[in-house]
Amino acid sequence: HQTEAADAPDGVNTDSKLNFKLGLAAMFELTESGMFRTGVLYNQRNFEASAGSANAEFKLGYLDIPALYQHKVNEMFSVFGGMVIA
Repeated sequence: HQTEAADAPDGVNTDSKLNFKLGLAAMFELTESGMFRTGVLYNQRNFEASAGSANAEFKLGYLDIPALYQHKVNEMFSVFGGMVIA
């Protein structure tokens, strides 16, 4: 998937690569409808950028530690929000 970056100078193109996430998650019940969610996620971000004849390949890997509150709306749906330490 090749795109021209919206905030990049004219002529700079990026090409996304297939990336993956891997991690562990844990949920702790706080109330009948509320939970605390956390874990550790490894995120991979690989992409290429080119400008004219110059090409660069970026391979980024980092860990995220989410701290989220999840509210159960009903048996099928929940909403959650919080922050992530990256």
